[in-house]
Amino acid sequence: MKLSEERAMRSHWEDQADQYSTRRTLSEVDKRVVALLKPAGKQKILEVGFGPGIVAREIGRSYPSCQYVGLDAAPGFFKHARERIGDTARLVLGSAAALPYKQASFDVIFEMVTIHHFPRDVIPSVVQQISDVLKDGGRFILAEDWSVEPKGEKAVQAWKLQSKRLTVQSGLEYHPSEDEWGEMIHKAGLETESVERVRRPLNFSQFDSLQGSEYEAEIDHLHKLWGEEQPTTEMSLFQCRKR
Repeated sequence: MKLSEERAMRSHWEDQADQYSTRRTLSEVDKRVVALLKPAGKQKILEVGFGPGIVAREIGRSYPSCQYVGLDAAPGFFKHARERIGDTARLVLGSAAALPYKQASFDVIFEMVTIHHFPRDVIPSVVQQISDVLKDGGRFILAEDWSVEPKGEKAVQAWKLQSKRLTVQSGLEYHPSEDEWGEMIHKAGLETESVERVRRPLNFSQFDSLQGSEYEAEIDHLHKLWGEEQPTTEMSLFQCRKR
């Protein structure tokens, strides 16, 4: 990963850290991922991209005996995560593009919509590194959005808008399809045991960077399509195990 790309991604999340940490709440997807983790006893668990510490806090409540480690590239998230989880977990500043861990260091690894924030050509390497630091037989849970071809006008309209965001257009993030994820997982020495799809509230603020009357009209159209309904997107949850 080029240094300029890494700096751009870190700067992007530094700029959003305070706002994101304020609006980020525990979702049904978060709850489902925590339920799937099931670390046994004092197993060591790594979260790639801990953000404001929402999921870390739930892990501490649900599995107090596990050894939680969180990794994130944006220093701005450390303050918010510490406020939520205290000093009971180890938080590390670092990038998933260069994981600072030895091979076979963790029993369980998971990520929540983090890996897509890398350029397309970097993502396979990130998945491979995650596999490398996972113990044989260890589990990896990957939760990503925009991986399923949209069906229906509401989903298609949201898909069109997300694909026009600056970070997507500039190549700083890429959303693989479920088939692409499956192929990368397999090549990294992991076996996909199951794939679930879970609905998650759609965050309209992710379209704030779209400027101009054309985009405003499209966003307004999306609001009208959903009406009084809770807007949602479909998340893909891969449950994998290292072969």
